[in-house]
Amino acid sequence: FFHFLGVNLKTKDVTVDGFTFRMQFWDTTGEERFETFSKSFFRKAHGVILVLDITNEKSVERTKFWLNECVKHTGGKVCKILLANKVDLENQRVVQPDQLRELAAELGVTFFEVSAKNGHNVEASMMALARDLKKEFIGDDVSKFEPKDEEEKQSRRITLSTKDIKEPSPSSQKKGCC
Repeated sequence: FFHFLGVNLKTKDVTVDGFTFRMQFWDTTGEERFETFSKSFFRKAHGVILVLDITNEKSVERTKFWLNECVKHTGGKVCKILLANKVDLENQRVVQPDQLRELAAELGVTFFEVSAKNGHNVEASMMALARDLKKEFIGDDVSKFEPKDEEEKQSRRITLSTKDIKEPSPSSQKKGCC
């Protein structure tokens, strides 16, 4: 765990279909004072997690803003999920589940209601993002990722880099993630 300049960095290994992805999470907090700085993180992102606070109606508009920034700075070539956080504070909820479904449909993203405090749905949402990343960047052709030796076979860790990203053809571009 690292913290600098208002950004938190966490790393987590997630295994999907026998492939282990090392996922780096750069939490830029979404605060206005970090907007300029945060935009630079989009350039090499493969996936984006948009988080809104169900106890704060303004966070819905901020989420739309950040999705627009994501599309502008990545060309939309990233997997995206929406996390509606603080479901542990149901009695303070102002953003209703129907609103979230409509927002997710409008933004073309999958959404999960989560609680960072008690971990509700956090693992499931990260697995969904990892599956989307595998589908988008590895697909069904795993031959280029076959292990070269026994040690690599044991670890089976995949680190995506920009050279692994295939450019989608105009006809294959879809709304939303992957």
